[in-house]
Amino acid sequence: MKIDFKNKGFTILISVFFAFIFWAFVMADSNTTRVADIRNVPVTFRGTENVIERGLVITEKSKESGTVRIEGAVNIVDYISVNNLNAYVDLNSITEPGEYEFVVNTFSNNGSVVVKSFSPSKIKVTVEEYVEKQVPVEILYDTDIPDNYWISEAKAQSDRVTITGGQSNVQKVSRAILNINTNRIIQAYEENPNHVYESSIPLVYVDENNNEVTGLNAQSSIVSIDVFSKKTVSVDVQGAIEGSPASGYSVSNIEQSVYEIDIVGKRDVLNKINSLSVEGISIAGTKTNIVSDATIKQVEGVTLVGNNTVKVSVNIRNDMENQN
Repeated sequence: MKIDFKNKGFTILISVFFAFIFWAFVMADSNTTRVADIRNVPVTFRGTENVIERGLVITEKSKESGTVRIEGAVNIVDYISVNNLNAYVDLNSITEPGEYEFVVNTFSNNGSVVVKSFSPSKIKVTVEEYVEKQVPVEILYDTDIPDNYWISEAKAQSDRVTITGGQSNVQKVSRAILNINTNRIIQAYEENPNHVYESSIPLVYVDENNNEVTGLNAQSSIVSIDVFSKKTVSVDVQGAIEGSPASGYSVSNIEQSVYEIDIVGKRDVLNKINSLSVEGISIAGTKTNIVSDATIKQVEGVTLVGNNTVKVSVNIRNDMENQN
């Protein structure tokens, strides 16, 4: 018998046949079960508030995540993720310091899969008394300050801080460190030269050997720092000499204790200054050497780094004696 492949009825029959085969394949696949491991499922620790209310604190946990083994239909298991799974430990039975071991409870919010196990099946928890202690705050700069900048001594919110946590860790702490990133301060100044840098910086707790102590409640402190440009300029005393020595006498030499000084201020102000003068020194009618502390003249918007005076020695000679 010859089959007419162009016959409409035959075409419909073939289509129905293949549709049935595809449906059977899908149903067979959906009825096949599969076991899968979902890794990095976080563990929730219930009852932490009650532990704190009892004057205790969790200082160590052996694990905070694990692997959940599930079983279910292939077409469902393939779409299960950590977001569909829940693992928790109940800490409400803790009433005093010590080491505890708890079973991890696990369930899925998708009722079509079965949770077979959680690995590790138990988690160890260390509990200590919750204590507090005050320690001094120390501020450290991570690198030297570039020569063309001036940074003030940093000021924290307080020179002492109260640390809290487990007794064993709190007892180790000798001080809290605020590490100042010098490059970050300079960068902030260049981007916006408002001359006041403020930032919230995390405290680092260290013991007496400068080893970091972890496991404590994290804290930060707002630090304020003044930032300015810095420049070295000359100190001019020649122009400060007023008057002339007595008749027959003259100035043989002028010496000064400081020839250069650092100044700080806004960059546009400093760019206009190359030297600073001092207050006038009178030598009118003198016959002897003069030694005087001269005050460096203040310029608006400029601050001197260091002493604001310079010792000036004006040597006077007798011209008649020199002729003889």
